[in-house]
Amino acid sequence: MLRSASPDPAVPFNHPHFDPLWALCQDLDVPVALHPATHVDFPNAVRLFDLINREANVSVNNRGTDQLRGGGAISHAVGAPVDAIVCLGRFIMGGVCERFPRLRLLILESGGGWLPAILHTMDEEIRARPKEREWLAHLPSEYFKRQCWISFTPEDPTLVSTVELLGDDRLLWATDFPHLDGCYPGAVTTLNKTLGALPAESRRRIAVDNAIAAYGIPI
Repeated sequence: MLRSASPDPAVPFNHPHFDPLWALCQDLDVPVALHPATHVDFPNAVRLFDLINREANVSVNNRGTDQLRGGGAISHAVGAPVDAIVCLGRFIMGGVCERFPRLRLLILESGGGWLPAILHTMDEEIRARPKEREWLAHLPSEYFKRQCWISFTPEDPTLVSTVELLGDDRLLWATDFPHLDGCYPGAVTTLNKTLGALPAESRRRIAVDNAIAAYGIPI
């Protein structure tokens, strides 16, 4: 599992510099699972209004907690999905999925309810900006549905609505044990309750079959 922050911040993951890694993962049929690099340091407006600590040590920033700049709660609740959204955008809109069509990409531990809106916006922006589609043969949502998966916690209230918008074959679930959002023990019971309104075949895909496909588990 990769932390989604690049080892070299000057070189984003969609840069051809990393293409040998993605080629190797594709050739070995190994999925790339992305874990957000949660951090309280968000870009742009928060810098302008001095809502971040200026400490260069990331671990010091994340351990600190105060009313103005926050701490672990905002890092996980906001930092994780922000990081995942940017990373997914780089992989899809930056052409990695185009160059490596058999690469499997998993977005983990960052929620999933934001996905339908983000994919819709990505599609609209690419339609409106032909220059940025020159290196893409498909719309962003089509790349996601071809080779990406995203995980939800068992109690996520957006899980069923995401199925209604995107289908049931690209969604995973996770306990994230032993974190606070682990919903553990009793995770499976909670998942079944959350998915109760869906047909049995959809429940099975989300609970079992999608993970088998995403990770290439032999059965």
